[in-house]
Amino acid sequence: MPGQDNGRGLISVEKVAINLCHYDIPDNAGSQPQDEAVVAGAPKAYFSTLPVRELVQNMTDTGARAGISYSAGTYVCNALFYGLMHHIDKNSLPIRAGFVHLPGGHRGEANDGGVQVTVDAQFAALKQGLKFLSKGSHSS
Repeated sequence: MPGQDNGRGLISVEKVAINLCHYDIPDNAGSQPQDEAVVAGAPKAYFSTLPVRELVQNMTDTGARAGISYSAGTYVCNALFYGLMHHIDKNSLPIRAGFVHLPGGHRGEANDGGVQVTVDAQFAALKQGLKFLSKGSHSS
């Protein structure tokens, strides 16, 4: 599942989602939870079931800047990632899942120290990552 974070300067494959919502600003619906669980009574965290390190390597092979992130934050993206992983766990679904943060910014380009990750580079990296994941012969 992809999401956008204007504060990131690279494609970030998330390793963990935490059961916490703490929004510094309201979301698009105007909600602004403070120190609330994503799912009350559920586990404190879920780890991605994707082969994160290998996925990042496949993305960087395209020339895009990508890395592992150990925090999806406490905003909407983390809530989506956590909710997805909780649904899979609760329903014992035999599927893998995870979350990829894409850098954003002016016209979809991220700038981190003068280096841009263009939309085209993001698309190429995601395409390569999906191709890798579709092979299915890797461990999580």
